Amino acid sequence: MRKVTLAWLCIVLGLAQGAPQTVREAVVARKDISEYARSDMILTVRELEFPPEFVGSKHRHPGPVVVCVTDGSLEIELEGAPPTTYERGQCFSEEPHQLHLYTRNPSTTQSARVISYILSRNGEPLSQPEK
Repeated sequence: MRKVTLAWLCIVLGLAQGAPQTVREAVVARKDISEYARSDMILTVRELEFPPEFVGSKHRHPGPVVVCVTDGSLEIELEGAPPTTYERGQCFSEEPHQLHLYTRNPSTTQSARVISYILSRNGEPLSQPEK
């Protein structure tokens, strides 16, 4: 499916400045769910791959997010919660506009992969960097 450029990912995922890393993203599915929810609501399913030692910075998502780790592990810190490491087969969720402080792949050798499910309004950015 669609691949997102590194420049866009730097903004969306808050890639640490100067870090020699790339994140791969593929939009797996987009479904207009306006018939079941509010008008202009979209469910976007993405597969993200974080390289070894990846560290991203602060960002927010416009709607609720559910993320499931399919390979490797990720350390996540969300506003109001301690840092937590999620392993393959584990999932976590984020509330709309909850501050996502960072994402880190603790492995020095293995990429981490996730599937994310994000609700948003049609045309709305899926992630907003936080200063």
